[in-house]
This record gives sequence, C-alpha cells and structure tokens, in this order.
Amino acid sequence: MASILDIRGVGPALAKPLAACGIKTAEDLAVAELAGLLAVPGIGQTRALSLMAAAKAFAGAAPKEPSEAAQLREAEQKKKSKKADKAKKSRKSKKKADKKKAKDKKAKPSKTTSGKSKKSKKKKKK
Repeated sequence: MASILDIRGVGPALAKPLAACGIKTAEDLAVAELAGLLAVPGIGQTRALSLMAAAKAFAGAAPKEPSEAAQLREAEQKKKSKKADKAKKSRKSKKKADKKKAKDKKAKPSKTTSGKSKKSKKKKKK
C-alpha cells in the first residue's frame, strides 16, 4: 500500500487530519467520497476533487464517477449565482434608498438665502 504522502498535494500537515478521518493510504483517498473529504478541515471542493484525481492516477484506479467534475462545476455555479443575487439585491435596495432620499429632498421647503421671511423684509422697508 502506498503512503498518502506519495500523493501530490498531500504533505504532513494535511496527512494528519486525513488520517483522523480514516484516510491513511493512497488507495483510501482514491476511493474516498467527496462528502468525506469535505469534512476534513482545510479541504474545499476544488482541493478535494484534485486530491481524489491525483490519488486515482497514482493508484491506477479508474475514476469512480465521471460526474465528479460536473458536481464541482455545479457547486461553483450555485455559489456564483448566490453571490450575484446578493449583489443584485444590494444594488436594488441602494437604488431604492437613493430615490427615497431624492424624493425627501424635493419635499422639504427651501429657505431663502438670508434665512429671513418676506414679512421681516417688508418691516425693514417701512
């Protein structure tokens, strides 16, 4: 059995949490489930898939499921979609707030340049 340290991208720092999750050999990593790898601290979807591919290539195993790359693309698209929706909502609410401010500004009565009313000016003339 090949050591997990023989896999490209796995060093001593990553080998410890992998071993804690029961992945101790290259073969274990090659047949690991994506969800199991995502439970390891410091491993996201991209890294999990690349580690699985490296382990399968090292072990000479055929890919377990050809849709792993599709799962990654789908997850990334969902993430981007959520970010885009959040940004769109933020822009809409900011635009709405700006419109409200502009409307409130128009509704306020404007003061004269001197700040005095017309009546006080008439009194001075008399």
